[in-house]
Amino acid sequence: ILHRSGSKKGTISGGVILLVGSLLTLRFDLQTTMLECFLVFLVMGLGMGFVTISTLILVQNGAESEDLGIVTSLHQFGRSLGGTIGVGICGGLVTNRLLDSLENTAQVLPPSVIKQLNESIENILRPEFQSLLEPPAMEGVRLSVFSGVYAVFIIAVASSFFCLLCGLCISEKKVKI
Repeated sequence: ILHRSGSKKGTISGGVILLVGSLLTLRFDLQTTMLECFLVFLVMGLGMGFVTISTLILVQNGAESEDLGIVTSLHQFGRSLGGTIGVGICGGLVTNRLLDSLENTAQVLPPSVIKQLNESIENILRPEFQSLLEPPAMEGVRLSVFSGVYAVFIIAVASSFFCLLCGLCISEKKVKI
């Protein structure tokens, strides 16, 4: 597909698909099913796949043959570094928003639950932890988690839009085969 249409078109198509997928995450709510999540993330993954392969081909086509290894490794390193930084930023944002939101629900959380959360925020995902919560407290926890994750979805939309803009600015070097 990319060979016939060109890598720049693949990059732009991938950027559009990625942006559509990330915009669909903004429709998620507490009633969103796992199937809906799977389908939306499948769309996002398809977009990422097109962007990743297309940009790699563009980078390789723009390099001299003796520099192929260097540009390929720099492309991979940039992707890995960007992912690492992105995960760190988004993880910090989720945790910060989650803790801020949980402070607002602290009145309905038993002291033992607050103690467990202070020990490790990961306890929030454990069934034995969730069984300690009354329904109003569990609803508050669910809303707190949603608040944190939703902020990441907004960042995903902004990042996807930036990806599309970058794809539009890339020039493509024609390669004779």
